[in-house]
Amino acid sequence: MVFPESLTGIGLSAFSGCRGIIGKIIFPEKIEKISDNTFSNTGIEELEIKEGVVSVGSGAFENCKNLRKVVIADSVTFLDSRAFQACESLREIALPISTRYSTSETGNSPTFTDVQVNKIIFTRGTGETFRPYYDFNSITQS
Repeated sequence: MVFPESLTGIGLSAFSGCRGIIGKIIFPEKIEKISDNTFSNTGIEELEIKEGVVSVGSGAFENCKNLRKVVIADSVTFLDSRAFQACESLREIALPISTRYSTSETGNSPTFTDVQVNKIIFTRGTGETFRPYYDFNSITQS
């Protein structure tokens, strides 16, 4: 699924539960935020978030059981809680080293809960480096 470059936003839960959405999703550069639950429970397999997007909302891609690969542009500075929770097929993630995560009171980041990743690539990103030990505590590597 490729969105037109003129698109500037996608509403809250816009495609949530649409299992017919499969394949790769590419976001245009004019979208600044991917809203909460936008693509949760869909059949997407690959995701490319391009430059221009700065944040990914809570549960945006939660429970996308077929999602295997995620590439996040250096412009993304924040991933909210549960953004990729229960994406059980997720094996490869590329994201900026400067990205911040929503954390709970205990200091755990639920952004990537219940995923099993083979490869994590940290890109340069923008701003300061932020990589505390708990960002990926719920990821297991196979």
